[in-house]
Amino acid sequence: MILKTDSIKSAPAKIALENQALTILNQLFNTDVANNKMVLMISNESDCDFVMNIAGTKSYSLPVATNKTESIVLEQGEYQMTSEVCNTSYRAFKNFFQNTQLSIRHRLIKPHDSTVVNQQ
Repeated sequence: MILKTDSIKSAPAKIALENQALTILNQLFNTDVANNKMVLMISNESDCDFVMNIAGTKSYSLPVATNKTESIVLEQGEYQMTSEVCNTSYRAFKNFFQNTQLSIRHRLIKPHDSTVVNQQ
């Protein structure tokens, strides 16, 4: 008997990812006026991966890979957001009262090759 351990190990991760997606979709389509939650989508349009720290009534850390978008469900309210994006500090105070998309852009400037060729 041969067991494929990779499929066994990835099953809980797949279920967790599906549950997260289901939670986010339910929140996006929730029209209940008593609902005090919202979805925050963070798009990373920078050259580096980063972790966004979100501090308010509760604190969260959301890793966001380069050129990817990650989402999280938060309580509506005021938050301080901090991160290091390509070795540059990001800090903002935000009031979130509805579903919001935040785009982080930071490009690294790469130096040109400064090799000089002497012609005689």
